[in-house]
Amino acid sequence: MGWQGQLSTQRVEGSVVKDVVSGAKCDVAVLRDRGISRSPLWRILVPVGGGPHARLALRLGMDIARAEGGTVTVLRLLPAAGEVDETVEMDVLRQLVEDTLGGVPAEVTLRLRRSDAIVDGILTEAAPDPETGEARCDLIVIGASEEWFLKTLLFGSIPDRVADGAPCSVLMVRKYEPAPVSWLRRMFKGFGGRNGHEDAP
Repeated sequence: MGWQGQLSTQRVEGSVVKDVVSGAKCDVAVLRDRGISRSPLWRILVPVGGGPHARLALRLGMDIARAEGGTVTVLRLLPAAGEVDETVEMDVLRQLVEDTLGGVPAEVTLRLRRSDAIVDGILTEAAPDPETGEARCDLIVIGASEEWFLKTLLFGSIPDRVADGAPCSVLMVRKYEPAPVSWLRRMFKGFGGRNGHEDAP
């Protein structure tokens, strides 16, 4: 499906797109289009936090990159301060990619970025090169965050804000889970994440 314009509370609540995202018993993807048909999709950014929606985003991002002859940057955000072992975090990211794609394809780059604000970290990674002004990202593929079920949010606060603020098109995805499974996962996740970004996609 497609979405035009801002993802404001007033526009999301009661929209047909929101009804489909909330109720469809299948995987769902919605494109916030910023001229995707006018440029090749050579540079795809996939922010991941480890959940099922992020894994779906990674698979779709990889499929698009292969079809377009492009590359995928898989981004994992870490807290800006604190004792976080980046070697361990890179191993975690590599394992996620291997588990999802069956390996780390040559087209994939693994990237760690430190930022206490998840949305800011993603948008900074997607921003044009400050020296040349050249685009660094043609498409962001991002999984739903845990609040996607709320009536006033389309895919959750993180993907909605990324879609509004990104300089490129954004494909937001939600993996279907039966309601009891989704509820149980949210409950267990509420006990805390490994790196302080437990509500990331």
